[in-house]
Amino acid sequence: MAIKEELVKAVKEHAKNNYEKGWDTVVECWTDDDILACIDNARTVRGAIYKVNQVVRCHKARRDEIRAEIF
Repeated sequence: MAIKEELVKAVKEHAKNNYEKGWDTVVECWTDDDILACIDNARTVRGAIYKVNQVVRCHKARRDEIRAEIF
């Protein structure tokens, strides 16, 4: 398995394990290509998860803002 495939697999596993912490978007909406684009040149699992987490945090913050306005 190529390194990029391993990184995508690791990110997907992390997303499943952290579904309730904002990673649900990755699980439900992101394709492997989306993950690949986001991890860019990451060479380690930790680096790949970090890069995706930057986007997840932004999405979660915005979603939390919207929910706060609704409730």
